[in-house]
Amino acid sequence: MLPAIDVAIVAYNRFDLTQSCLGHLSQQTAHHNVIVCDNGSTDDTAERIAREWPHVRLLSLSTNSPFAVACNRAVQAGSAEYVVLLNNDVDCRPDFLGHLVAPLASDPATGSVAGLMLRPGERTIDSIGLTVDPTLAGFPRLQGEPVERAGDSQPVLAGPAGTGAAYRRSAWEEVGGLDEALFAYSEDLDLALRLRIAGRTRRSPRLGYPRPSNSVAAASRGIWPRIRSAPIWAAPAADRGPGPDHRGGGGSG
Repeated sequence: MLPAIDVAIVAYNRFDLTQSCLGHLSQQTAHHNVIVCDNGSTDDTAERIAREWPHVRLLSLSTNSPFAVACNRAVQAGSAEYVVLLNNDVDCRPDFLGHLVAPLASDPATGSVAGLMLRPGERTIDSIGLTVDPTLAGFPRLQGEPVERAGDSQPVLAGPAGTGAAYRRSAWEEVGGLDEALFAYSEDLDLALRLRIAGRTRRSPRLGYPRPSNSVAAASRGIWPRIRSAPIWAAPAADRGPGPDHRGGGGSG
């Protein structure tokens, strides 16, 4: 039986991040495909993925392209019913994929699912999907809050953050995936809003208390190298920092 899950990852340099991400994916309890799109790396990232992870399907772009382009190419290379977007700076618990796609499997009306991203130490939320203010400016939902708040119903879940998100492929294709006209940032929010307009329900997995239990799709997110020791916080672009490599690994969220 073919895997029902395609995991799409965008990488740009920093093989160590992708190596850790792939290592944690290899321990998943849910059967899946992994598709990595190397977004024009200038180091040996693509070569090392091909050599050290031969079961991973590797796509290589000749130039560093907008994140939406690289991500769409990875998704288009697969055919599984469920699509998972995963930043290469995310380390997943072994049951992450299974819990993340469970709402899609149990409810055909659900088009997308938001994963719970935790900061190193797993006591603080990095995001559980995206929320918006009255002007439709997007923010990582519950970012910086203690993990005990992961089950809060407010603020409203607008949709998943691309840091770790699951989509029904039919819903993804219905709205056209990520908008490649967006050069950088908020591609996941734009997709979330288009899915809402299309009537595709968004959900997060059932959460346990007082901290994530086996009923939550949780993963730990490392601090981006471009931020170094700065905390991840607030605005959609703030956790990615400036510079030409914003379009590479790590991507959304």
